[in-house]
Amino acid sequence: MEKILTICVPTYNMEALLPRCLDSFIIEEEFMNRLEIIVVNDGSKDRSSEIAHQYEAKYPNSFIVIDKPNGNYGSCVNAALKIARGKYFRICDADDHYVQQNLSAYISFLDRINVDVIFSPYATLDISGNIINKTITPINLIGNVYSIDDLNWENAELAHFRAMHCMATRTQTLLDNDYYQTEGISYTDMQLVFYSCLYSTNCSFFADIIYCYYLGRDGQSMSKESMIKTHMHFYLNAEKMLTDYIFIVPPISENRRKLLLKSIAIELSSYINVVLKYILKSSEKIRLYNNLIEVGKKSTIRCNIEDYIDNNKPFIIWRKYHIHPYAIYLSQKLSSIFVKKTRLHN
Repeated sequence: MEKILTICVPTYNMEALLPRCLDSFIIEEEFMNRLEIIVVNDGSKDRSSEIAHQYEAKYPNSFIVIDKPNGNYGSCVNAALKIARGKYFRICDADDHYVQQNLSAYISFLDRINVDVIFSPYATLDISGNIINKTITPINLIGNVYSIDDLNWENAELAHFRAMHCMATRTQTLLDNDYYQTEGISYTDMQLVFYSCLYSTNCSFFADIIYCYYLGRDGQSMSKESMIKTHMHFYLNAEKMLTDYIFIVPPISENRRKLLLKSIAIELSSYINVVLKYILKSSEKIRLYNNLIEVGKKSTIRCNIEDYIDNNKPFIIWRKYHIHPYAIYLSQKLSSIFVKKTRLHN
């Protein structure tokens, strides 16, 4: 039977939460047979592999387990994409889960639609399962087909769809463009958003929430401790996307330009925030800002990050009270680089 949706589940030491994730894919047999869940065990040292193989043994038509040495998030996505058979491809982190009761209707929707990207709303929950926030799909968007170039992605109703938790990308679209996610670093889910939007022509919107995204778990990549340890990963992600953006050959629409640059701006914003809030040494801040300036020099089209810098309170405070005399020059230099106008696509 043809697979409609491949779900990659990157897994590292998730024995406590992995069953909750995998249970969310257990639905009616006729729909579950259209699912392909690829659990990529990224060198876990706990029982994650054992648990995943139990699901594979019980549901061999739907579950596949890949055991591999640790290579971080991108390596899991790359490994799954190599063998993906589903019409569409998306991710579910092992500490998150899908909304089980909406999954059958979602598979039916993916089966009958033919576009490059499907967007769906998601819910953000705390560690206890309480809903912090949830997004909705505007009624007028549901089920229609749109050109990505024709949509205003800065509109508040569309802005929240620019996330991995919202997206299913046509597998062949990724394969045709030799999509490869950076390995060995964290936060590369934004690359999937960026390149899916770069490669795709059209899109559609599903009505109901599919993804449940949890915040607050100890050791989570978005925890304070993890971000301090891996703050340069935000920079590396931004640098990769920005470099590829610069070399886009055909002219692109203003809407798509804003959509792509938002992914870069999010990574740079995260980088700035972590550095300002948590990197304490003045010399280290200056070194990291110099790195950021080097990224900015590569940007031949403004990244809309200047508004963030000008209005971000931690940046304003640091710029005002930093004791190092080089700080004023550095902040002015940083702002001037991102504000500079260019003519690459004129």
